[in-house]
Amino acid sequence: MNRQPPPTTLSPSHPTITLGPYTGDQLSVDHIIPFAVAPQLDHVIANLELMPLRMNFGKRDKMGQRQMDLLQRLRQAGLL
Repeated sequence: MNRQPPPTTLSPSHPTITLGPYTGDQLSVDHIIPFAVAPQLDHVIANLELMPLRMNFGKRDKMGQRQMDLLQRLRQAGLL
């Protein structure tokens, strides 16, 4: 499947980045631990973060050390 990147802004009413390399990009909410890995964390606020839309699109379902550490902490807290 050949997915096209989303537009960097959807409408003037959406919050946008004002400084740095993503200036002008729309903010998006991202799952730190990807939904594909742990769908039960979909609405757990500890698993959400703001990031530029382009960065979120590029991240996809990647799991790095930071995501693995959070996954372990959420398991220890009984959220998984």
